[in-house]
Amino acid sequence: GQVVVLALLPDRLKDTVKAFLLSIPASLKATLQRVCSDMYEGYTNAVCEALPGVELVIDRFHVTQHYRAGVDHLRKKTLRELKHTLSDEHYQPLKGLLWVFRRDWTVLKADQQKQLLPLFARAPELQQAYLLRNTLTLIFETAPDKSTAQQSLNRWRAAVVESGLSCFDGFLKTLDYWFEAITNYFHERHSSGFVEGLNNKLKVIKRRCYGLLDPVQFFRRIQLDLEGERILAA
Repeated sequence: GQVVVLALLPDRLKDTVKAFLLSIPASLKATLQRVCSDMYEGYTNAVCEALPGVELVIDRFHVTQHYRAGVDHLRKKTLRELKHTLSDEHYQPLKGLLWVFRRDWTVLKADQQKQLLPLFARAPELQQAYLLRNTLTLIFETAPDKSTAQQSLNRWRAAVVESGLSCFDGFLKTLDYWFEAITNYFHERHSSGFVEGLNNKLKVIKRRCYGLLDPVQFFRRIQLDLEGERILAA
């Protein structure tokens, strides 16, 4: 059950990733069930070509980034417009709501919910986008299986189209293109959360090892930082 770094590749090119995946011993390759990835096609194509029976799961973290970014862009656009149309007195209560707005309604305290009401009263389109965003998050949190999730996502998509909102246009294209891989998440709810945390650690290590360009030496540094205590304790 220990999660460890297996390898460090010299680049993120498809051929490099594919060659690594093909190098996995057949006995281990036969145990692989799914691979979780972001939407970079260098990775996803390498997985599909090198591991043809393995299920591809698009990481929920990256999916969430996509649909939330559209709503955040609408928030910025709406506030710019309101700033030019409202007096300073009426605009003042709408400022400083970034982190409250980015959180889902159900996790906000009563006073935080109250802070959003003047904004939604001035911008009903933004309120609608906020509710649709939260509904989508709820689907990812509660859908019990892939089939149910697909049905819920299709209903959500229809609601977005009916709303006339454009802030989800980019995400709808992403959803259509990656629909199967995105909804594969609902089989076992695997994600790349470990990798996202690891990336932050690697950035710190890179800053500490500035000028260390050899991938082999860098991998040894990673092993020492991440596994040193466990290995020495054994």
